[in-house]
Amino acid sequence: MTDALYLSASPRRLGHCCRLLIRKQMGSQRLLNRDSFKQLSLPWVLQDYLSYKEELGGDLSFLDND
Repeated sequence: MTDALYLSASPRRLGHCCRLLIRKQMGSQRLLNRDSFKQLSLPWVLQDYLSYKEELGGDLSFLDND
């Protein structure tokens, strides 16, 4: 993650910074697998937050490879 992400006009919320770091630790291959979030021992609300589900209105169909 570059410092450029933190140099925006308005500071990032702490929750968003944590989400970015968690997603970075998960790695790109695990992020592509929707079930990876379910395997985390986290409440579904946090799983949705990590997967950006609330920003997408719950529609993650673009992740399907079918």
